[in-house]
Amino acid sequence: MISIAIGDIRHNPDHAWLTLQGGTLLPGLKGAIYEPSASPSALVEERITLSLRGTHAEMNEVLMRLNDKLALSQRSLHEQVGCPIYLRAKAEAAGGYYYTRILQAHLEPHANSLSYFSTGSLRFDIVFTRTNSFTSDEILLPLSNSSQSRVTNGLALVNHDDSAHDNAFLVDMEDVSTMLPAPVRIELMNTYASGQLKDLFIGSLQYNTFGWLPQLVYEGEAGSGGSTISSTAASNSAYQRHSWSASGWSPLTTWTLAADDLAAFQGRTVLPMLRLANVHAYSDLRLKLSVGSGSMRLFEGGEVPSLAGMGYMAFPPLRLPCGELLGLSYPSPQLLQLQAYKPGSTSYTLDIDDLLLIPQDSFSQHLGLVPLAQGDLLMDDAFEGLSYSLYGGYELGTHIALNSGHALQPSHSACFMVYQGDGSSLAPIDRSIAVRAWYRQCRRIL
Repeated sequence: MISIAIGDIRHNPDHAWLTLQGGTLLPGLKGAIYEPSASPSALVEERITLSLRGTHAEMNEVLMRLNDKLALSQRSLHEQVGCPIYLRAKAEAAGGYYYTRILQAHLEPHANSLSYFSTGSLRFDIVFTRTNSFTSDEILLPLSNSSQSRVTNGLALVNHDDSAHDNAFLVDMEDVSTMLPAPVRIELMNTYASGQLKDLFIGSLQYNTFGWLPQLVYEGEAGSGGSTISSTAASNSAYQRHSWSASGWSPLTTWTLAADDLAAFQGRTVLPMLRLANVHAYSDLRLKLSVGSGSMRLFEGGEVPSLAGMGYMAFPPLRLPCGELLGLSYPSPQLLQLQAYKPGSTSYTLDIDDLLLIPQDSFSQHLGLVPLAQGDLLMDDAFEGLSYSLYGGYELGTHIALNSGHALQPSHSACFMVYQGDGSSLAPIDRSIAVRAWYRQCRRIL
């Protein structure tokens, strides 16, 4: 091992690291021996053997500095005070640094250590438990979509996806080099001038050279029934109006899930998100989705209340195609149906803009406690396991993250869909954000 150090990755200049091998060592520290173990376990216990030779004051300084680093690691782990402590290693001169978090750790002297110490030398081990992977420094990702290519300074997205607009970004597999799933940090800047950014849903679909992207957006006017209303405030410049008066459950509209799209899903889970072109004032309306083939119903989802004044709603996750299939040929097309329940015979009207199928190969949902103004940033950081914001230029925990972030699979491209809700419980199609993303290479063996 060319270089070994222990320190704080968040404050990454060299003075934040205690070098154990390679580079400038503390007086009295002669070097270290470290052989990473090969194990399939999520956590591994290892040893770093250190050799000291010098005055008692020099050796005591080395021991004090080591104990300080290990104490900081324990306080961060158990009390969430301060910063996590990492082992930093470099295995080849031309390579970069790789990091792994130190969890439990203690110093263990070798035999006869007291007698050796009295003569000015000492050997002991750092015995520690770490996560069983090494990650690199951050690497900036070029992002693309249908209208922009390989953007690194903030890819512009809006809050809908049609022939002229994008609410998703693509990561090309050729830009990602990793042996294990690579943690991603996504930075989203609110660029919308006339409204605050509150809730966020981010989902990815990741596919290799044998896969492709299925259709993820179904316009309201593409479904059956209802009447089409033109509107510049609607996705694809139109929405579908459905009016009915029957009590109980009524089918409102049906979309066809094509065979090639179902084949691309390969049994993946999606989060269906319905956007309304106009909010309603009903207090007793419930909706649900079902999937069928011809007259046969294959799946019926759970009921979800459609709240008065709410411009969008999420349904329970849906697996596509429904049923377990072998996959040797294309699946039969299926029908995705939206049903509505209301009591009594009073006529109701529902204006459906679009239905999005947010993929969940990786998924994060951010519930806004403090909406973000124009220019504020939200960070979704899988490596740190944190969701935080730069709010007016200062760090603030503005959102509750319900999931642990995103990772890029080796040898896979990825499509990330982003859905935005504002402080008024609406999802305007022209809401805008700028996105940047970084990843860290991840490997098990250095």
